[in-house]
Amino acid sequence: MSPVLERDVNAAVRAGLFPNREEAVAEAINVLFAVRPAVRLETAIELLREGEVSLSRAAEMAGTDRITFRKLLTDRGVPVVVECDAPEVLDADIATFFGE
Repeated sequence: MSPVLERDVNAAVRAGLFPNREEAVAEAINVLFAVRPAVRLETAIELLREGEVSLSRAAEMAGTDRITFRKLLTDRGVPVVVECDAPEVLDADIATFFGE
């Protein structure tokens, strides 16, 4: 963070507007995302790409549902990796479910 931003954030905390720096920065990010939805969307996509959030969480961050978000990713050529258990584990779960 630049010295000027550090100064301003610290001043807001000292003025009692926020309990700490983290709360001040979180509020600034929330306002940024509210005012610039494209920034919120791109952030959600990047966090999903990096594996830092799930598809559901990224869709929530982007302000949309999972189906719409997944279509948006597909339209942009962003690969969506769906993780699941190994086939053997799935087969065992199915057998247990059906009482085999």
